[in-house]
Amino acid sequence: MSILDLLLKQSSGVGLGAKIVDQLSQEEHFTLVKQLEALTDREVSHVAGNLCDALTGARSLGYLRACGIVFVAMTLLSGPRQELIQEFEKEVGITRSKLYRMRLVWEVFGRRLKDQPAVLERFIPQALNKLAETWVSDDARDNAIAAAERGETINIKAAEKFTGRRPKPESSSTGKRSKASGPLFQHSSESVNVVIKRRSKGSAVDFQAIVLALEEALAKARQEMIDVNAGPLRISG
Repeated sequence: MSILDLLLKQSSGVGLGAKIVDQLSQEEHFTLVKQLEALTDREVSHVAGNLCDALTGARSLGYLRACGIVFVAMTLLSGPRQELIQEFEKEVGITRSKLYRMRLVWEVFGRRLKDQPAVLERFIPQALNKLAETWVSDDARDNAIAAAERGETINIKAAEKFTGRRPKPESSSTGKRSKASGPLFQHSSESVNVVIKRRSKGSAVDFQAIVLALEEALAKARQEMIDVNAGPLRISG
């Protein structure tokens, strides 16, 4: 039975979350995306409700499996359905930035650690979050897993030992305004200009943070357009 079959045909229950995650590690991401994209609005509402129930009852499943359920939910609510993320985060009581972080944890560690409970239990959730950040190398993650396999506990301090310090933006050797002090991202069209800047001069920003900011801004813009009855924003191409 596929994840979609589970979410459409099985009513929410204690075992739904575990079944979703068990199937997730066997299913191709591309296939899942196409199946979820084809759902009707009514089916999306039903599936999102089941995912909310599964995530609410996932505390006994552990953090990584909860991240797997979030991964499915965020895949369902991507693209033109992003305006529904606001309702989803209210239902499950998890902020949007944390939902994106949990999705990333599953993408990085889901298949590797789901079936290794003895190794997984050595990682605290915050360490998984740290090691899943986009700037962290695969070698650092491999070394952390190897340490857990040897019986070491991977907490934040241990995770930072493997990741090292987050790379800082390069500064100008001449003392003049460098590219790193300017906009992080810029896009212009015929009618609008989109600019992403650091909140403060000393803040370290990576690609993940830029993507999260853009996704959150897009979802908010869509919702505001709907609220004023102007229709949702649509992206072509």
